[in-house]
Amino acid sequence: MAKLNVKKANHLIPLEERISKSAQLWISFLIANLPKSKEGVDDFPTLDFSFREVKAAINADGKRRITESKELKKIHKELMGTPLWYEDEDQADMVAWLTRVRWDKKTDRFTYFFHPALKPYLLNVKEHYTLYNYFYRVCLSPNAMKFYELLKMYQYLGKIELEIEEDIKLPLGLKGRYKDYYNFRRRVLDSILQELIDYTDIRYEYLPKKKIGKKVISLEFSIFRNVPKNLPKSILEAVKEQGMPVEQDQNDEIVLLPTIPPHHYSQLQKWGGNDKAINALFSNFKIELIEYQIRHLRRVLKQDTKKIDNPFAWLLKAIQNNYTDTVQDQKKTNLEKRQRIEMQHLKRADLEQQLKRLEFDFFEQKKALCDQLIAQKPNLLHEIVEQHKTINKPVAKAVQKGRSPLEIYTDKWTTSMMVHLIQNAYPDTFASTESKFELEIKKTKKLLGY
Repeated sequence: MAKLNVKKANHLIPLEERISKSAQLWISFLIANLPKSKEGVDDFPTLDFSFREVKAAINADGKRRITESKELKKIHKELMGTPLWYEDEDQADMVAWLTRVRWDKKTDRFTYFFHPALKPYLLNVKEHYTLYNYFYRVCLSPNAMKFYELLKMYQYLGKIELEIEEDIKLPLGLKGRYKDYYNFRRRVLDSILQELIDYTDIRYEYLPKKKIGKKVISLEFSIFRNVPKNLPKSILEAVKEQGMPVEQDQNDEIVLLPTIPPHHYSQLQKWGGNDKAINALFSNFKIELIEYQIRHLRRVLKQDTKKIDNPFAWLLKAIQNNYTDTVQDQKKTNLEKRQRIEMQHLKRADLEQQLKRLEFDFFEQKKALCDQLIAQKPNLLHEIVEQHKTINKPVAKAVQKGRSPLEIYTDKWTTSMMVHLIQNAYPDTFASTESKFELEIKKTKKLLGY
C-alpha cells in the first residue's frame, strides 16, 4: 500500500467544511490517492474503489461508521452539495469537492470525479502546501480534525499567533459560539489538545497573545512533535503496512517512531553527522534535549567558529553529558515567570467570570421563587409596595410616577430591589437557595481577595 499522505494547497486549509466526520475522512482518503508529483499531471485521474475499500478506509479505527453501500449516498451528497466558501477583498469562491459519483451496483464499485476548479490546489502543488498522513485524523473529532490541519500548516514555523474568532473559530464552524474564554479554552482547545496527544504526530501549548481589556483576542501556539500513545492497533497495523517508521517493544506492541524534522537533519549533516549517527541520536535521546543542545551549539559557533573542529561530535558530547546553556536557561526562567503571571491573570479572570455566573444564577433562582409566590398570593406585590412606599425611595418615586406594583416588579431598574424586599418578607422560602449559592459565592470572593 502506498503512503496515504494528504497533500493540499494551504489555500484550502482554513476553509470551513460543514460536513460530517465520515465525509471528511473519505474526501481526505480520495485526496491521499491523487498523484503527488509536482508536475506533469494536467487533470484529475478517475478514482475507482470497491465498497470494501471505502469501508476499510472510513472504519479504519474499528468503529462501524458505515456498513452498507447505500449508506455512502449521504456522504456523497455532502461532498457534492456542501460547498467550500472562500472570500477576500477581491473575490469570493464557492465550490464543492466532487462533481460526480458513479456506483456500479453489479460490482459494488464507486468512481469519483473531483471538481475541476480544485486542480490548482490538489495537483502539481509545488509550494505553500500542507502534508500529513491520512491515519492521523481517523480517531479525531470533527473539530480536532480541522484544527490538526491548521496546525500542520504552521508546524514548520514552530510558533504561530492565531486570532480566536477569524483563525480558529471560523474554520471550525464555531464563530459566535463560546464567547466566554474559559469555556472556549476548556471545551475546545484543551479537549482538542488531548486528542492530538493521544492520536497524532503533533501537540501544542498556547498562551494569550493580545487582549482588549480583559478579553483575549489572539493566542500564540507553540507546536511540537508528538508520539501518539493511544492509537488503536488497527491504525498502527495500517501505518506499519505503509512503511511508516514503527518499532516493536518488548511486548510486541507496535509503537510509532518520531520522524526527524528535515531542518534538523540537514543541519546535523552540515555539522558532520552521517545518516546512521543522526538516526541513532534521535532514537536514543528526547527531541527536547537534542533541540536544546542544537541551539546551544549554534550560539557557541556564532561566538567563535574556530573553537569547535567537529560540531557533531561536540553536540553528541553535550547531549550525553547534559551541558548547560545559561542563556537558554535564563530565557526559560523568564518565560516560565511570564507564564506564571499570565496564568495568575487567567485564573483571576476565570474566577471573576465564575462569580458573575454564580450571582446571575442566584438572582434567577430568587426571581423564579418570587414568581411562584406572586402566583400563589395575587396581592403580594401590592402589599410589598404599600409597606415600603414611605420608607423606600425607589418605591416611593415609582408610585409617584403612577406605576403599578407589577410594573415596579418587572421594570429592569427596580426588579432586583423588589426581589430583595420579597426575600426579606418570606425568608423561609429562600433559605435553601440562599445557603446553596451564598457558600459558593463566599468561597469565590475569598479566592479573589474581596
